[in-house]
Amino acid sequence: MTSGHFKKYKNNFFDFNKTSFYNLKPMNCPHHCYIVKHLKPNLPFRILEFSNVYRYEKTGELKNIFRTRSFIQDDCHIFCEKKHIYKEINEIYYQILYILYLFNFKKYKIYLSLKNKSNKYIKNKF
Repeated sequence: MTSGHFKKYKNNFFDFNKTSFYNLKPMNCPHHCYIVKHLKPNLPFRILEFSNVYRYEKTGELKNIFRTRSFIQDDCHIFCEKKHIYKEINEIYYQILYILYLFNFKKYKIYLSLKNKSNKYIKNKF
């Protein structure tokens, strides 16, 4: 199992000598896939991480605070079988509602974003 991120985003990785296998962590997705691949946990498997990530954004791409080279990313992945998808989405939805309730939010909109037909997503081969 791979996330496909390395191939698609390798030009945005901090690679200090261009021959090293090691680099600064640009995103969490590949690491979460690695954990699942090697642990082989029971599914569904949920993982959440708050961590620093580093991306080598080229000159001209850094504008205001929209593109920075280092930031803390809160990232969550759920690895599950097709039969678990509805239940997992439903649980996340109710967790979001509960958090909104705890913070006394009265007006909000929740959207579920699905893959569109463009090629702006990584095609996984799971």
